[in-house]
Amino acid sequence: MDADFPYFLDITCTTLEVQDLVFENKLTLYPNPVSNFININGLIAPQNFLIFNILGKSVLKGVVQPKEQINIQNLKQGLYFIQFENSTSLKFIKK
Repeated sequence: MDADFPYFLDITCTTLEVQDLVFENKLTLYPNPVSNFININGLIAPQNFLIFNILGKSVLKGVVQPKEQINIQNLKQGLYFIQFENSTSLKFIKK
């Protein structure tokens, strides 16, 4: 030890571990515009949904399974929004 430096500094470095990021599947809707049935891509489990008209009024609700279609034949023509329980919202046009 040098007389000019009476203290010894011992530094130990550790690294933080970053876990792998898991990204949810992005939900997409087709066809758009739609006539009778909506298909949702990216579902990996059943999802509750609500469909709202342009005024924000709920016009249809239900549960959709992966690879299942949503029947919108009874909706009037116009712009609609579908919101899933995971907070994803998509818009579509009923023709």
